[in-house]
Amino acid sequence: MYVTLADRHTLAASGPVEPGTMLGAHLTAVTDPRRLPIERLVFEHHYGNRVEARYLLDGTATARLLQVRDRGTDGWEVIGDAPLAGLLGPQADEVLAAARTARAQLRGDTDASPEAARYYAVANATGDAMDACLNAALAALQAAGADAWWWSTAVTCAYGHELVAIAARDLIGTVPDWTQAAYDVLTAPWRAAFGADASGAAPVHQTAPADHGG
Repeated sequence: MYVTLADRHTLAASGPVEPGTMLGAHLTAVTDPRRLPIERLVFEHHYGNRVEARYLLDGTATARLLQVRDRGTDGWEVIGDAPLAGLLGPQADEVLAAARTARAQLRGDTDASPEAARYYAVANATGDAMDACLNAALAALQAAGADAWWWSTAVTCAYGHELVAIAARDLIGTVPDWTQAAYDVLTAPWRAAFGADASGAAPVHQTAPADHGG
Protein backbone atom coordinates (compact mmCIF):
# COMPACT_ATOMS: atom_id res chain seq x y z
CA MET A 1 0.00 0.00 0.00
CA TYR A 2 1.28 3.42 -0.95
CA VAL A 3 -0.71 5.82 1.17
CA THR A 4 1.49 8.85 0.64
CA LEU A 5 1.57 8.32 -3.10
CA ALA A 6 -2.20 7.89 -3.13
CA ASP A 7 -2.44 11.39 -1.64
CA ARG A 8 -0.83 12.97 -4.69
CA HIS A 9 -2.82 15.14 -7.08
CA THR A 10 -2.75 16.23 -10.67
CA LEU A 11 -5.01 18.27 -12.95
CA ALA A 12 -6.94 17.13 -15.97
CA ALA A 13 -9.37 18.97 -18.22
CA SER A 14 -13.01 18.69 -17.21
CA GLY A 15 -14.97 15.73 -18.47
CA PRO A 16 -15.31 12.06 -17.58
CA VAL A 17 -12.21 10.79 -15.78
CA GLU A 18 -13.21 7.55 -14.10
CA PRO A 19 -11.30 5.91 -11.25
CA GLY A 20 -8.76 3.54 -12.70
CA THR A 21 -8.06 5.78 -15.71
CA MET A 22 -4.35 6.01 -16.48
CA LEU A 23 -2.82 9.43 -17.07
CA GLY A 24 0.53 10.00 -18.76
CA ALA A 25 3.70 9.83 -16.69
CA HIS A 26 4.71 13.24 -18.13
CA LEU A 27 2.05 15.01 -16.03
CA THR A 28 3.10 16.78 -12.84
CA ALA A 29 1.89 15.31 -9.57
CA VAL A 30 2.62 16.77 -6.14
CA THR A 31 1.52 16.13 -2.57
CA ASP A 32 0.33 19.75 -2.17
CA PRO A 33 -1.97 20.90 -5.02
CA ARG A 34 -0.97 24.53 -4.35
CA ARG A 35 2.39 23.59 -5.90
CA LEU A 36 0.94 22.63 -9.28
CA PRO A 37 2.22 24.73 -12.25
CA ILE A 38 -1.20 26.15 -13.04
CA GLU A 39 -0.08 28.47 -15.84
CA ARG A 40 0.79 25.44 -17.98
CA LEU A 41 -2.58 23.76 -17.54
CA VAL A 42 -5.53 24.23 -19.88
CA PHE A 43 -9.02 24.87 -18.55
CA GLU A 44 -12.02 24.12 -20.72
CA HIS A 45 -13.74 27.16 -22.31
CA HIS A 46 -10.60 29.32 -22.12
CA TYR A 47 -8.35 29.69 -25.16
CA GLY A 48 -4.73 28.69 -24.65
CA ASN A 49 -3.20 28.03 -21.29
CA ARG A 50 -2.91 31.46 -19.67
CA VAL A 51 -5.74 30.99 -17.23
CA GLU A 52 -6.02 33.79 -14.72
CA ALA A 53 -6.80 33.22 -11.06
CA ARG A 54 -10.07 35.13 -11.32
CA TYR A 55 -11.52 32.38 -13.54
CA LEU A 56 -11.14 29.91 -10.70
CA LEU A 57 -12.27 32.41 -8.07
CA ASP A 58 -15.45 33.28 -9.96
CA GLY A 59 -16.27 29.66 -10.75
CA THR A 60 -15.83 29.78 -14.54
CA ALA A 61 -12.75 27.54 -14.65
CA THR A 62 -14.01 24.03 -15.22
CA ALA A 63 -11.02 21.85 -14.50
CA ARG A 64 -10.85 18.83 -12.21
CA LEU A 65 -8.32 18.17 -9.51
CA LEU A 66 -7.67 14.44 -9.38
CA GLN A 67 -6.21 12.26 -6.70
CA VAL A 68 -3.84 9.78 -8.30
CA ARG A 69 -1.57 6.85 -7.50
CA ASP A 70 1.93 6.58 -8.89
CA ARG A 71 2.25 3.64 -11.28
CA GLY A 72 5.85 4.35 -12.23
CA THR A 73 6.57 4.36 -15.94
CA ASP A 74 2.93 3.47 -16.63
CA GLY A 75 1.86 6.91 -15.38
CA TRP A 76 -0.71 8.00 -12.81
CA GLU A 77 -3.76 5.96 -11.92
CA VAL A 78 -6.82 8.09 -11.08
CA ILE A 79 -8.31 7.38 -7.65
CA GLY A 80 -11.00 10.05 -7.72
CA ASP A 81 -11.79 13.73 -7.62
CA ALA A 82 -10.47 16.19 -5.06
CA PRO A 83 -11.85 19.70 -4.39
CA LEU A 84 -10.58 22.15 -6.99
CA ALA A 85 -10.18 24.70 -4.19
CA GLY A 86 -7.08 22.76 -3.19
CA LEU A 87 -5.22 24.90 -5.72
CA LEU A 88 -5.78 27.87 -3.44
CA GLY A 89 -3.99 26.42 -0.44
CA PRO A 90 -5.02 26.03 3.21
CA GLN A 91 -6.92 29.35 3.30
CA ALA A 92 -9.03 28.40 0.27
CA ASP A 93 -12.40 28.94 1.96
CA GLU A 94 -11.43 32.43 3.09
CA VAL A 95 -10.01 33.35 -0.32
CA LEU A 96 -13.21 32.24 -2.05
CA ALA A 97 -15.46 34.01 0.45
CA ALA A 98 -13.49 37.24 0.15
CA ALA A 99 -13.62 37.00 -3.65
CA ARG A 100 -17.41 36.64 -3.56
CA THR A 101 -17.74 39.72 -1.36
CA ALA A 102 -15.33 41.71 -3.51
CA ARG A 103 -17.16 40.86 -6.75
CA ALA A 104 -20.43 42.01 -5.22
CA GLN A 105 -19.26 45.22 -3.57
CA LEU A 106 -15.93 46.35 -5.01
CA ARG A 107 -16.28 47.26 -8.68
CA GLY A 108 -13.77 50.08 -8.97
CA ASP A 109 -16.43 52.68 -8.18
CA THR A 110 -15.99 54.68 -4.99
CA ASP A 111 -19.64 55.73 -5.20
CA ALA A 112 -20.97 52.17 -5.33
CA SER A 113 -21.38 51.91 -1.56
CA PRO A 114 -19.97 53.29 1.70
CA GLU A 115 -17.84 50.14 1.92
CA ALA A 116 -16.38 50.76 -1.54
CA ALA A 117 -15.63 54.38 -0.67
CA ARG A 118 -13.70 53.31 2.44
CA TYR A 119 -11.88 50.55 0.58
CA TYR A 120 -10.67 52.74 -2.27
CA ALA A 121 -9.74 55.64 -0.01
CA VAL A 122 -7.21 53.46 1.78
CA ALA A 123 -6.10 51.60 -1.37
CA ASN A 124 -5.44 54.82 -3.27
CA ALA A 125 -3.51 56.32 -0.37
CA THR A 126 -1.23 53.31 0.09
CA GLY A 127 -0.79 52.07 -3.48
CA ASP A 128 3.03 52.06 -3.55
CA ALA A 129 3.30 50.29 -0.21
CA MET A 130 0.69 47.76 -1.28
CA ASP A 131 2.59 46.98 -4.47
CA ALA A 132 5.79 46.33 -2.51
CA CYS A 133 3.97 44.11 -0.03
CA LEU A 134 2.23 42.28 -2.86
CA ASN A 135 5.63 41.40 -4.30
CA ALA A 136 6.64 40.03 -0.90
CA ALA A 137 3.52 37.87 -0.69
CA LEU A 138 4.09 36.57 -4.20
CA ALA A 139 7.72 35.81 -3.34
CA ALA A 140 6.55 33.76 -0.36
CA LEU A 141 4.12 31.82 -2.52
CA GLN A 142 6.82 31.23 -5.13
CA ALA A 143 9.28 30.04 -2.49
CA ALA A 144 6.66 27.59 -1.22
CA GLY A 145 6.33 26.14 -4.71
CA ALA A 146 3.10 27.92 -5.67
CA ASP A 147 2.59 29.63 -9.02
CA ALA A 148 3.35 33.30 -8.30
CA TRP A 149 2.43 34.48 -11.81
CA TRP A 150 -0.96 32.84 -11.52
CA TRP A 151 -1.58 34.39 -8.12
CA SER A 152 -0.62 37.83 -9.45
CA THR A 153 -3.60 37.62 -11.83
CA ALA A 154 -5.95 37.63 -8.82
CA VAL A 155 -5.19 41.36 -8.54
CA THR A 156 -7.36 43.55 -10.75
CA CYS A 157 -7.85 47.30 -10.98
CA ALA A 158 -10.79 46.92 -8.57
CA TYR A 159 -9.46 44.60 -5.84
CA GLY A 160 -7.33 41.53 -5.19
CA HIS A 161 -4.37 42.43 -2.98
CA GLU A 162 -6.19 40.99 0.01
CA LEU A 163 -6.83 37.72 -1.84
CA VAL A 164 -3.11 37.16 -2.34
CA ALA A 165 -2.45 38.19 1.26
CA ILE A 166 -4.94 35.64 2.58
CA ALA A 167 -3.52 32.93 0.31
CA ALA A 168 -0.01 33.58 1.63
CA ARG A 169 -0.95 34.12 5.29
CA ASP A 170 0.35 30.72 6.41
CA LEU A 171 3.71 31.65 4.84
CA ILE A 172 4.33 34.81 6.89
CA GLY A 173 7.95 34.82 7.99
CA THR A 174 9.15 32.33 5.40
CA VAL A 175 10.84 35.00 3.23
CA PRO A 176 12.43 38.22 4.53
CA ASP A 177 9.87 40.81 3.41
CA TRP A 178 6.67 38.83 3.91
CA THR A 179 5.90 39.91 7.46
CA GLN A 180 2.85 40.51 9.60
CA ALA A 181 3.26 44.22 8.84
CA ALA A 182 3.20 43.51 5.09
CA TYR A 183 0.08 41.39 5.49
CA ASP A 184 -1.59 44.23 7.40
CA VAL A 185 -0.77 46.70 4.61
CA LEU A 186 -2.36 44.45 1.97
CA THR A 187 -5.50 43.89 4.01
CA ALA A 188 -5.88 47.47 5.30
CA PRO A 189 -8.39 48.53 2.59
CA TRP A 190 -10.50 45.46 3.35
CA ARG A 191 -10.49 46.11 7.07
CA ALA A 192 -11.42 49.76 6.45
CA ALA A 193 -14.35 48.67 4.30
CA PHE A 194 -15.69 45.63 6.12
CA GLY A 195 -13.86 45.20 9.40
CA ALA A 196 -11.99 42.06 10.34
CA ASP A 197 -15.18 40.09 10.89
CA ALA A 198 -17.81 42.19 9.13
CA SER A 199 -21.14 40.48 8.66
CA GLY A 200 -21.40 39.10 5.17
CA ALA A 201 -17.71 39.56 4.45
CA ALA A 202 -14.90 37.07 4.81
CA PRO A 203 -12.78 37.55 7.94
CA VAL A 204 -9.28 38.87 7.28
CA HIS A 205 -7.20 38.07 10.32
CA GLN A 206 -4.64 40.56 11.56
CA THR A 207 -2.76 38.01 13.63
CA ALA A 208 -0.75 35.36 11.80
CA PRO A 209 -0.80 31.75 12.96
CA ALA A 210 2.03 30.96 15.39
CA ASP A 211 3.23 28.01 13.29
CA HIS A 212 4.27 29.02 9.77
CA GLY A 213 5.08 25.48 8.70
CA GLY A 214 8.83 25.91 9.05
